[in-house]
Amino acid sequence: MKNKALLIAFLVYILTAITGLATAQNLQLKAKIILNGKASLEKIDIKLVRVNNNMITSVSCVSTLNVDLPYNDEYLVVFSKEGYQSKYIVINTMCTLNTLFRYNCIVDLKPKEVLDDVPLQAGGIYFNKNKNEFDYYLN
Repeated sequence: MKNKALLIAFLVYILTAITGLATAQNLQLKAKIILNGKASLEKIDIKLVRVNNNMITSVSCVSTLNVDLPYNDEYLVVFSKEGYQSKYIVINTMCTLNTLFRYNCIVDLKPKEVLDDVPLQAGGIYFNKNKNEFDYYLN
């Protein structure tokens, strides 16, 4: 009987860990980055700014950014590539959720024109209280 109880507790622990429901309180952002409407295997530079404490993280990736953003904070994610117009997304994770929420988006960088040195806002992601889920707006 003791072994059966231990087995059940172990299985519950494994299932909880696999589904991410144990302690995950993050917005899991998956951003697919394309160049001028086409998939690319070129390196993209990304800056992730945590607005409330000005913490900046710089990374490079190829085609997809996967990042977990803790809730109840604001972020700015800047996507840039030499020869292309930089874009950024404003992300507000202020919410009442206590589980992991996955959000997918696509960021399309266009070739840079003359005087295009200022990054363009692609849009934003925020928690929609009426829907009780994350939503977006486009610019």
